[in-house]
Amino acid sequence: MTHKSLIRTLTLVLTVMFFAIPAHALIFGGEGSGSVERPDWPAGAAAVFNVPQRIAYWEGPPLGGGQFHAECRGNTDELNELLVLFGRIEAANKRIVVEEGPGQSFWLNRNNEADKRKKAEMDWCFAVWSQSGWDQLKNMPADLNPTSPEDREKGPPCELTIYVGGNVDWEQLKLPEGITLIDHRLAAHGFTRADGYVVRGTLFDDATKRPLAGVVYLEKIETPEQGGYEYTRGPEVKVTGDGLWTFKNIEPAWYRIIATREGYVPRVVGYAKPDGRPRFSTIDGRLAKGGSISGSVTDSDGNGLEGARVQLYDVAPPAGTRYDTPSEYRATTDADGKFELVAPIGSARVGLSKEGWCHPGLGPEISVPATDLQLSMQRAATLTVIVLFESAEVPEQYMIELTPEGGNVVGSWGGSATLDDKNQVVLRNAPPGRYTLVGHPNPSSDAERTPPMEIELTGGDDIVKTITVTN
Repeated sequence: MTHKSLIRTLTLVLTVMFFAIPAHALIFGGEGSGSVERPDWPAGAAAVFNVPQRIAYWEGPPLGGGQFHAECRGNTDELNELLVLFGRIEAANKRIVVEEGPGQSFWLNRNNEADKRKKAEMDWCFAVWSQSGWDQLKNMPADLNPTSPEDREKGPPCELTIYVGGNVDWEQLKLPEGITLIDHRLAAHGFTRADGYVVRGTLFDDATKRPLAGVVYLEKIETPEQGGYEYTRGPEVKVTGDGLWTFKNIEPAWYRIIATREGYVPRVVGYAKPDGRPRFSTIDGRLAKGGSISGSVTDSDGNGLEGARVQLYDVAPPAGTRYDTPSEYRATTDADGKFELVAPIGSARVGLSKEGWCHPGLGPEISVPATDLQLSMQRAATLTVIVLFESAEVPEQYMIELTPEGGNVVGSWGGSATLDDKNQVVLRNAPPGRYTLVGHPNPSSDAERTPPMEIELTGGDDIVKTITVTN
């Protein structure tokens, strides 16, 4: 049997500069209750994951995976049996989350389509991390790290989410002792189903952890046909000194929740996507004070470079958590190559981009505030790769891989891309250097890979390379 491998690529700029990449390809799963297990799950987790009531399973998050979800449908008695097994899992960080039900299987209704909701109803979901996946993601930069500081301290969480109001009677459940309970039922927080979709939170100072006064508002997110996102400001709440804020009866749509206060950097503290069903969620937000970042970008001759985009990545105050802002920490250099922007006091990494130019390697890591930063860019190359299929059937998906000299290491530029309908790929803004070019179908065997083609790119190049496939 010939082994074939399926290439799954992802955007991970801070590890290897990849291009043309569907991050969602890292999520995989299936339907039904077949056996799924990983050797580095905590003892006892497989028994909870592989129950007959499981209707679907999947692995995420997109940037590397490692967290497995078992989506289940069952009654109160069956869940009580599972709760006994859950209590036996040998893990230091276990919690139960209670939600209004019934829940919705992500795997069976990934786009949340109304006509699929009945089939996708579930009564509980069990999530468990593989230790290797957790170790990989918890050490990622703030922009890519999906873990919380609290969980990083306690260890990978085992989480059982229970949806009440469907097949499960909350009053008849027997919860294990000594496990953290997070109750998101409306009634548990003084609300009723008439309050619809409710989001409540507290605003804190990120440094002192004390409550803050400020403003929290919703922004409706829309995706126009031409691509990108459009934001429309919606209702707001003026937050008093206790830091508490609440939105009720939020209309169905997709929203981001933004917190602001004078002297602090605005922050996207969370997202909400009500679909008309009553729900309750909590989203606490922490604001950090801002510091100025200024400097200039020059070309290789030391001349100011106009129109270069300066963007910050891995923006993190001392608490070390990702800090998203509506402005996305972007600035464009003026006619003299100068720029200025504001970010939370803490640390960040600086990235540069401009059509036809490049800044090889990772951008510098800086402390905020920072003044008189001196950054430079050099001319980049454009590489067009054309694939000719001679006496060979054109596969459904064909990819090219570009590997920099020395391999795909941190800060290098390379990766893989899929051919367009013209059987070509155009790679722009490539740093000068030596590369190896290979083509192959996806999935592919080793025998289907084309012989490596060595190429050298020089700044300002606009070159074409052809790969011929004969079998």
